[in-house]
Amino acid sequence: MWPNSPTIRVFMLVLGCALIPSETQAQGGNLAIATQKSRARPTPPLPANEMRVPAVRWFTDRPRQYVLTEAFKYVPPLSREPIIVPAGFVTDFASIPGLVQPLFGPSVHDLPALVHDFLYWRQSCSREQADDVFYTALNVMGVSKARRVGIHLGLILGGPSAYRRNKRERNEQLPRIVPPSSLQIPVTTWTDFRKELRRQRVPLDPLDPKPPTYCRG
Repeated sequence: MWPNSPTIRVFMLVLGCALIPSETQAQGGNLAIATQKSRARPTPPLPANEMRVPAVRWFTDRPRQYVLTEAFKYVPPLSREPIIVPAGFVTDFASIPGLVQPLFGPSVHDLPALVHDFLYWRQSCSREQADDVFYTALNVMGVSKARRVGIHLGLILGGPSAYRRNKRERNEQLPRIVPPSSLQIPVTTWTDFRKELRRQRVPLDPLDPKPPTYCRG
């Protein structure tokens, strides 16, 4: 989801992760969802989201790239239509600094980034809509307003180039979803493995015929 520029990645990390600690509480791997009441309008009832980190394998890249070995579902509170991130989708989870990746894997705090990464790849929602879904997911997870604003500012700076890169990679027929028959990941980089998938003519996931309703919330 993030651009390759180390400067922008560090800036987004500082804004998004160091401003104010998250108010999210995890219990036994599942997220205890905390919401903040809005003075402008009441918060709609939230769908039952089991915010559990899906099982993953990883490649040898730095920053590390992960491949989901099971699907992940998130239901935005305003749309009720689920966003299904399929098994085989490859992501960097966006918020694990490269230096500590050998020590820490993805956590529940990275799940909104997973959804956002998937929406940028799918291109069914506009960039602005994908950013709004991400922002709402942070709220669902109980992330403080100050931290959400910091992350959103980072997206304003780094989001356009990342969205364009995903579009370019789709045009170049570079798969982002590993087929089930290839989920036994060899010791290699995602860059090399992805080129091999393209050589094998692994098809891209098809685009949605029209924008899903979750793009609106």
